[in-house]
Amino acid sequence: YTFLLVGKDTAGGGNTDTMILLTYDTVNKKMYGLSLPRDTMVNVSTTSKRLNAVYNYNKGKDKSTQVKNGMAALKKEVSRLTGITPDFYVIVEWEAIGKLVDAVGGVEFEVPQDMYYNDPAQNLYIDLKAGLQTLNGEQAMGLVRYRSGYATADVQRMSVQRDFVSAAIDQWASLKSIPKLPQALALVQSSLTTDLSTGNIVWLAGALLRASTENMVTETLSGSGCWWNGGSYYALDPAGVAEMVNTYCNPYEQEVTTADLQIRLP
Repeated sequence: YTFLLVGKDTAGGGNTDTMILLTYDTVNKKMYGLSLPRDTMVNVSTTSKRLNAVYNYNKGKDKSTQVKNGMAALKKEVSRLTGITPDFYVIVEWEAIGKLVDAVGGVEFEVPQDMYYNDPAQNLYIDLKAGLQTLNGEQAMGLVRYRSGYATADVQRMSVQRDFVSAAIDQWASLKSIPKLPQALALVQSSLTTDLSTGNIVWLAGALLRASTENMVTETLSGSGCWWNGGSYYALDPAGVAEMVNTYCNPYEQEVTTADLQIRLP
């Protein structure tokens, strides 16, 4: 099964701030995740050529169909970039991270560097010191949103996000955390928008915990940062993308080739 996991930046205008293509191999009990950088160049006719703007540009004004329209467009663009059309989608509002972390009593994590960011317009205040510590919900939200102080900006942020998720899964899969998980899932469900049923969500959460981090592989789609038309972008490497998809998460019998991909280059 393939899922498009989206972290939505509501405070920043509703762009899809984090996007991960997840594949769960039910036979081998393994999960793979390919992070799609928010600044990935895409073949679109809109002013912004960044992947994170596709949802907003296509959702329309009718609130009853915004999610359907926006996610249909985003899933289509992801299929053009990777050759894989996601089966399902899960949109997570950032607030859900904090709720989940608080519900299970925090997450112990090695913060890689001092993190300070102050943005009153978004009501976003981050002040974390480097080192091993137990993060509460508010601190965890700051960690996964922080990117301005990294040398490689969003690429490094995605790496930290993946490390944090791995640490959280390891800790939440422990016996002392398991009794808290049903309550935690119920708490964050109000912050999820998905085409999965409640039963599917519970099953997937259980599968994720059973997979453990030893059976999880997460990578960032192959590419590099570039400057194009006055803005910074992330240009995918078609050959590298095809190789990663086939190595980690191709659900099809045939291999994905560069001819199957529609990747915009600077």
